[in-house]
Amino acid sequence: MLMGEGIKLRLQKEFNVPVDAPCIRPDLFKTLGNEKIKNLDLHVGNKVKGLKDLFEVEGEFSDEITIDGDLSNFKGIGHKMESGKITIRGTVGMHTGAEMSGGKIIIEGNASDWLGAELQGGMIRVKGNAGNLVGAGYRGSKVGMRGGMIIVEGGVGNEVGALMRRGTIAVGNAGDFTGCFATGGSILVWGDTGERTGAFMSRGTIVLYHEPKLLPTFKYGCAYNPVFLRMLLRLLSNWVDVDPQYITGNYKRYSGDITELGKGEILIWVG
Repeated sequence: MLMGEGIKLRLQKEFNVPVDAPCIRPDLFKTLGNEKIKNLDLHVGNKVKGLKDLFEVEGEFSDEITIDGDLSNFKGIGHKMESGKITIRGTVGMHTGAEMSGGKIIIEGNASDWLGAELQGGMIRVKGNAGNLVGAGYRGSKVGMRGGMIIVEGGVGNEVGALMRRGTIAVGNAGDFTGCFATGGSILVWGDTGERTGAFMSRGTIVLYHEPKLLPTFKYGCAYNPVFLRMLLRLLSNWVDVDPQYITGNYKRYSGDITELGKGEILIWVG
């Protein structure tokens, strides 16, 4: 099956009620013609409407989707997607890219809560800000993000990377409880962080570039230049500006949380 030149969705008007839109995913669209895409169901408040009732739809048989409009009330776009690309030219609502295992989502505006929740693979990049629980595990889950990469160029809210096991998250500023209950993975915060960073983490790495107020359950070990971090920063430099001093400089290493297994680490850049 030959792919088209891309599918374009243009929002016809703004919606003040929640819209559940998990059907908007490129690995589904690539198998459908234009009419079938237009007739996909969306839950708009307590009603079911077709995609054509909300969007102007152009294109077919493609795994690249471009969406124009304010999607602040749209939930679940890219949910469980496995491949392809979504570009959102505006703000998007909750659960975007949740549980996705492959592909790429580019958000040119802001994103709401639960961005990339329980992500398993692929990449999400936000050029604005994001809400709470980026890459986190849902309530009741034992594991959060398990792979892939999330980059937020602006700030995020609380509990980024909560319950994280694998993968990479890089953000501007972060709120409270960054990396709480983490059992693996890497979180980098370029700007300020809130309180209780790394609370209850047992494994994993949190990298900070502004001096935080650490919990007393983290113990200082040494200052050094981690080899794995040099490699990770060079990789991230493909998408964000990375100060060369971050690659060559030293980091203070603190291990914890000693109330848990205590094999997690917080690295603080010291130049």
